[in-house]
Formats: sequence, C-alpha cells, structure tokens
Amino acid sequence: MKTIPRVLSNVPVLRVLRVLRNVPVLMVAMVMAGVVGWIPGTGFLGAALPAFAAAEITQQGLPDIPTDVTPEQIDAGKKMLETSAEARKMLEDRKKLADTAKELQKKGDKKEIETTKQEQMTKVEPRPAFPAYDWKTSTYVGNLFLKRLVGDEAGKIIHFGHEIFNPVPGVALILENMPVAPGYVVGPGDEIVIRMWGRVEGTQRAVVDRDGKIYLSKFGSLYVAGKTFDEMKSFLKSKISTIAEVSSDVTMGQMKGIRVSAVGEVRAPGWYNVSSLHTALQALSMAGGVKDIGTLRRIRINRGGNEIQEIDLYDYLLKGETRSDIRLIQGDAIFVPVVGRLVAISGEVRRPAIYELKDEKTLLDLIRVSGGFAPTAYKRRIQVERLEGHTAKIVLDADADELEKGKGPFELSDGDIVRVLPILGPERNAVTLEGNVLRPGKYELKPGMTVASLLPDIGSFQPETWFDYAQLTRLVPPEMRKETIPVNLREIVLEKKKEADVPLQAMDILTVFPRSAFRDSPKVTISGEVRKAGSFDLKKGARISDLVKLAGDLTRSASTGRSEILRIDGKRNFQTIYFDLAKAMSGDAANDLVLEDEDQVKIHSIWETRYKKSVSISGEVNSPGEYVLTEGMKISDLLFRAGGFKESAYGREAELIRREIAPGGELVKTETLVFSPERAMSGDKSFDIPLREYDLLAVRQIPDWAEKIQVTLAGEVRFPGAYAVRKGERLSSVIERAGGFTTDAYIKAAQFTRISTQKTQQ
Repeated sequence: MKTIPRVLSNVPVLRVLRVLRNVPVLMVAMVMAGVVGWIPGTGFLGAALPAFAAAEITQQGLPDIPTDVTPEQIDAGKKMLETSAEARKMLEDRKKLADTAKELQKKGDKKEIETTKQEQMTKVEPRPAFPAYDWKTSTYVGNLFLKRLVGDEAGKIIHFGHEIFNPVPGVALILENMPVAPGYVVGPGDEIVIRMWGRVEGTQRAVVDRDGKIYLSKFGSLYVAGKTFDEMKSFLKSKISTIAEVSSDVTMGQMKGIRVSAVGEVRAPGWYNVSSLHTALQALSMAGGVKDIGTLRRIRINRGGNEIQEIDLYDYLLKGETRSDIRLIQGDAIFVPVVGRLVAISGEVRRPAIYELKDEKTLLDLIRVSGGFAPTAYKRRIQVERLEGHTAKIVLDADADELEKGKGPFELSDGDIVRVLPILGPERNAVTLEGNVLRPGKYELKPGMTVASLLPDIGSFQPETWFDYAQLTRLVPPEMRKETIPVNLREIVLEKKKEADVPLQAMDILTVFPRSAFRDSPKVTISGEVRKAGSFDLKKGARISDLVKLAGDLTRSASTGRSEILRIDGKRNFQTIYFDLAKAMSGDAANDLVLEDEDQVKIHSIWETRYKKSVSISGEVNSPGEYVLTEGMKISDLLFRAGGFKESAYGREAELIRREIAPGGELVKTETLVFSPERAMSGDKSFDIPLREYDLLAVRQIPDWAEKIQVTLAGEVRFPGAYAVRKGERLSSVIERAGGFTTDAYIKAAQFTRISTQKTQQ
C-alpha cells in the first residue's frame, strides 16, 4: 500500500484529476463515505480504495491497510466494489495509471537525452557574416569589365542576381513559425503535437523515432514516417476518434533537423545544419551566396549521387518562378559550377547590368533580359566592344531595327560590352521658350505659329519683363549655324502690331529678359542709427518711413531730429535734403519724402549733438587715453579706469596738467600740479584731487627703468646662471631668486666682478 502513493507522485496531479473527473458521481459518493482521503502532492487519492483495487485484481487478498482507515470505511469500499461495475472499472483505470507512472519515470532520463539531441539536430546554423558583394572589387569580373567601361558606366551597372544574397540589416531567416505544407513528408526527428478535449483533455507530444514510429498511450506504437502531413493528421485523428466523446487536433511541433552541404563556387562552402523547411536557395543564402565566378543559371541539387534538380536563378528573378527551388532532405548537396558567358550592357535599356548568358545567344536576347529598350534609345546604332580571339579589342555596330526584321542574328561572345546609345539633338517639331515668362519650356510647332501665338497677352510674362527687346535664336541649315533675330515684344504683345510679329521655325529658341538685364534695379541706401543698415530695392512710391522699417527700425541712440538724404540728380550732381525724422515717422508728408533711385539716407546719433566733457591720462598706466568726465570724478577714479599702474610707474610723484579754456575756445592758462599717485590711490584726500574738464594726468616712469642690468651667479648656488635685475636691487634678492646657497657654500666670503670698473671686491 505504501508504494502506490510514491508511484503516483511521479504522475502529474492534473492528469490524475482528469481521470477522476470522468466518474464524478462515484467520486462524490466515495468522498461522502469517507473512503477517499487527501494525500499531499497527489490530489484526491483513495486511502482505502487502492487497497481494494489491489485485492480485486490480484486475488491475493488485501495488503496492509493504513492505520488511519477505519473498519467502516473498509466495509463501505467492499460494498461499492461488489455492487458497482463503474467503481470496479475506475479502480482498474487507476492501476493502469500507476503502471504508466512507473513507465514514465523509467523513460524520463532517456526522453530528456533524446530531446537534447533533437534540439541539437534541429538547430539552424547562423548565416556567416559577409560584406555585400561588389563586382568592381572582384578579381575575375572586375578585371573583365571595369577597365573597359568609360565615364560613369561602372557606377550604373550591377552584376545581376548577386544582390539577392546581400545581407539585409534586421532581417533574419526564421522558419520555425511557418505553417507546415499539406504535402510535407513526416520523418524521424519530427515532433507531433496532439491536443484532446471532451471526456479526455490534454496535450501529448511525441517525437518520431528512428524506426518511424511514435508512441501514444492506449494505442501503443504507430508508424507515421513517410506519410504526408495531411495523411498523418487524418490517420491520428481517426485513431483518437475511437475514444468516445473525445475530439482532437494534430499539428507539428519541433521540425526535424537535417544536414546538407553547399560546395563549388559558394562564398562559404561546407556542411550546414538546417531545418527540414529550408529550400535550396535559402540554404545557399546561409552559405553566403554565390562567388563572383559562380553561376546563377545552373545551380545543381544532388541527392544520393544523382542530380535531381537544376535551378536557374534568372527564372526566379525575372519571372518569379520558384518551382525549381525544392525543399532539402538529409544529405542533399548544393553544387555551384563556374559561371558561363558574361556580357555587360549599359546605356539606354531599362536594367543596365552584367548578365550571365545561358540559352540567350543573340543581341536581341540580351536586350530582352535587360528589360528592353528605354524610350530614349537610338536603335539604329548599338555598339558592341569585343575581345577578339584573345589577341585584340574590336568594336562592332548593329542596327536593332534591322535585327528585329530578321536580317540575321547578331551573336554575342563572352566578355562583350554592349552600349545602347541615346537619341541626340533637339526636337525637330518644337520651339523653346525661356527667360522671364510664366511657362517656360518646349512647345509643339504648329502650322503658322508666330511669337504672338506663343505669347498671346501680358499674362504670359513674369513681373519686371523688358518688352523692348527679346532674342530669337535660330539654327539655319544646312550647316545649322546660329542666327540671332531681335524681337520687340512691346509692339507684338502690348501694341498688337501684326507687321512686327515674327514667324517661328523648328528648333527656334525665344529668350525673354527681365528689366534687370538692361538696367540696374533702383536701390536706396540707409546708414547710421538703424538696426540693419544697407542697400534695399526701391519700390515705386516708397518713402523714408518705409525704408526705416525695412532697415529694422531705429536704434535707441537715434536722433529723431534733423536727418538727411544725399541725392544724385539727373546731371550726376550731389545735393543734400534735410528732414525731421520724428515728423517723417509720424507720417508728415512734408518730411516723409518719396525716395528716388540711389538716395542715401543718414540717421544721426544723439551723441553727435551732445557735448561730452573729457579728461586724459598718459604715461605708465595700462590703458592711457581720453575718458569721459563724470560728476565727482577724482584722480583715483581715472587711474582705476585706466587699468592701474604699470610695473615701471613711478608712484611717488606725478603731474596733473590743468588747462582752462575760454568760452570762445581760446586757451587761457596752463597749470601743473605735482602729487603722489600712490597716496591718491590709498585714499589720501589731499592728493586725490577732483578732476576738471581738459585735465591731463601724466604718470612718470621709474628713473633708469629702461637700463638693463644683468648679474651672473656662479659657484655654490642652486641655480647658477645669468639674472636680469633692477637698479638698486640687492645681491641677497638675486641669490634668493637663484634658489639660495647649496649646503657646501662658504657664505662668509664671496667674490664678484663689476664690468664697468673691472674691479674685483671681496
């Protein structure tokens, strides 16, 4: 009895509960009778009932009964087994369930190992990282065509077909969630997922083993390998339908993995683990695609030593046909032979490129592969550059119109470069209108067409058109020399004079000019106290206030009083016109004058009319110059504004030169005051004298400051060498600058030599 709960503990609780749900009446009765008890981890399992089940089936009597089961519960269980066939059937199912649990426990480790092996088998190898294919860097294709292409031809053509294998960022080859085709053939390694509902509920997964079988409880081993997905689905559903009141659905889980090879002219040849859903081209893409010398027209699929399929990638690229791209099976080999004949076509075709020829042999075949002629193609002369017999380059011309009429094929050779030239020259039934018009361009030349019919009214022109002269350029046969014919649009369009009209001919070019082509645009200039001074186009009737607004309006320093206009009259003489700016801006017509071409408006500053008192400072200060005299300004204030003293300033004594000017501007007298600038800066009121207008403060230089003195230190100092010194500087200061004495210095005696006296002192 004690072994039954251990066995059933390996069975999922949900599965046991599903079995018990099939006999709800009996379950309720047994619970009410106290026969069914709760065993942790197993759900409602019978404490006494399993003992009865063992005795009933084995006929060996009852095993040991747990001590917590009462005799009354045992009697109730016996009665139920004797009187209820449904109870006996349930107990038989419970025993089968226990046996299944033991079997699952034994197979658990083995199934885990098989699952791991299956995951490794079905793991799809990632695509190797390759740069995008560029034929211009190819050893074979680049050498064959690149040096022979001219101009920008190389940049306009591709090696057709290879771009399909170029990596696309963010796009991965994911097949796991793709629906399974009805014709998919089931084989070893495929996982079958069976979902059931109704009287029996649950999902069961089974992997097809090496013998092609799957195991299902109640049905045993079933052979499914070799069946299509639809056949297998019908087969399993018919089996499950034999269980009463049970519905089912069958689908595929993990697909079997296969190992295939890609060899020949592929970028990464070798073996690849792929899904059984992969096709040949998908596996080839995983191998990096085809090399520059590999064919796109004769890709072979070998199976079991035999070629079973040949893929022409052009069928897919040009027609969208995928029938030849078959799904792979274990051991398949994708073989890419060497490329066949290559030709390049450039110019006026829809798809200029390098193409590989297979069944295509003629020039017209190549034109069809390249998408056909562009409308701009000149079909009467197609140029073919050919490598002749490995000895020379030759050029051949072909007439496509003649070839289309069946005048004989023009066969192509390996390495040919075909150039489809464009139609050249102007349109033979058109005239061209250009310049200062609303609708420039080419117009169909109609019978009797003239300038008046081309430009019927004033609405055909843009503003500022010059009507007095237009230019008609004509090509005169037979040498097609250019001839210029003057056209008076004023007479033709505005005045409607028929005798002035000019008949038009094919390829005529009529040019209409703006006024600025013959006359400078009227302009006015503004300067001074406006935010954006400069030149502006003069519009008819524009006034001074309009110009000020165009210039961004007045600045805060603008004087709103008297302003001026400098004007040039018809005789090129200058004259000055004064006006009141404030009145002009308020709209007074007498001051807000109408402007004329070349007028120069000057807006003055308020600082031009306001007198500023000033004082000056010179000498040994950092910023000598003239400064505005403000109220209460003193010597210390001026020294501060001048940036203070220089190192060479003589701070003990300076001069303040005071000048008095009479109202008429005459110099009355000059007075010199000597003071100490150092004491003035320290706040000594007796020296920090208040300044007057015209005062000049002169700060002197230290006497002999410009004289250069150099001392050379040698011997026991830390940094011997030459030092510049100031006059009067002591030797101890120089020794300190030299780092002081060394530890070995004898400081009681030293020797110095003075060059000026050539005298040695100790």
